[in-house]
Amino acid sequence: MQASPAIESAGTGELVRSARKKNVVARLGRTAVRRPLGAAGALLISLLVLAAVLAPVLTVHDPEIGDFLAISAAPSDEHIMGTDGLGRDIYARVLYGARISLQVGIIAVAIAATIGTTIGLLSGYLGGWIDSVIQRLLEVVQAFPGLVLAMALVAGLGPDIKNVMIAVGIATSPGLARIVRASVMGVKANTYVEAARSIGATGPRIVLRHILPNVTAPIIVVATAGLGGAILVEASLSFLGLGPPPPAPSWGSMLNDSRLAVGVAWWSAVYPGIAISLAVFGFNLLGDALRDVWDPRLRGTR
Repeated sequence: MQASPAIESAGTGELVRSARKKNVVARLGRTAVRRPLGAAGALLISLLVLAAVLAPVLTVHDPEIGDFLAISAAPSDEHIMGTDGLGRDIYARVLYGARISLQVGIIAVAIAATIGTTIGLLSGYLGGWIDSVIQRLLEVVQAFPGLVLAMALVAGLGPDIKNVMIAVGIATSPGLARIVRASVMGVKANTYVEAARSIGATGPRIVLRHILPNVTAPIIVVATAGLGGAILVEASLSFLGLGPPPPAPSWGSMLNDSRLAVGVAWWSAVYPGIAISLAVFGFNLLGDALRDVWDPRLRGTR
C-alpha cells in the first residue's frame, strides 16, 4: 500500500523542521567557537537568569528579614556569603536582587527601544526640517549625562521601581534613536524602497514592511549591550537612594548599606559588587559578539 499524500506531506514537513533545528544548533555552535567571549557572556547571562528564577529554591533565608543574632556575621555554613548590618543573608539578597536588576534592565531597554526606534524611523525616513528639529531635541537631551537625567526623572516621579524603569528607558533612548536614524537613512536609499514607492506604497507601509525589518539587527545589538548599562544605572540610582525602596534587595542599595561597615564586614560590599560586575560584563560581551556577527564591516576582523 502506498502512503497517502497527506501522510507524505506531514513526514516531509517534519524532516524539514528537524533539518532547520539542526542547522540552527550547528550555526550557534559555529558562532560560539568563533566568538568564545560572546559564548562566555551568554553563559554568564544564562546563569544570572537561572539564579533569579530559581532564587526561592536556591535559598533558605528570607532576603528581607534579618537574624539579629547574626548581625554582620562572616561567611559560614549557615550564611555562605555572610550577613549585613541587619542580619539579612547576603546570598539570598544577591539572588533576589538579580530579579530586580533583570526586570529593570529588560523593561527599561524595551522602553528605550520603543521610543528610540519610533523617533529614529520618523527622523530618518521623513528627513528635512522634521529631522533637523528631532536631532536638535535629541542633542538637548544628550547634553545631560544619562545618570544625571535618570536621577532628575526619578526625583520628579518618585523613588519606585516602575519610575526607575521609565527614567532609565528615557535616558538611554536618544543614543538608540540616532543609531536607528543612521540605519534608516542608509536603507531608504536602496532600490527596493524606491520600487515600493514607485508602485504607490504608502509611507507607513514602506517603513514597516521594507525599512524596519532591515534595521532590526543594530537595534538588537544596541539593546543587548544596553542591558548592562541599564543594570549599572539602576544600581547607581539604588546606591543613591533613588531605586526600589527598602527592604527590597537591590544590589545598589546593598552597596549603600555596606558603606560604613566595609572595613569590618568586607563581604557585605564584595558580593553585590561582584554580581553587578558579572552582569554588566556578560551583557557587554554578548553585545560585542552580536555586533561582530551582524555588522558586515566587522566580519573577519577578529
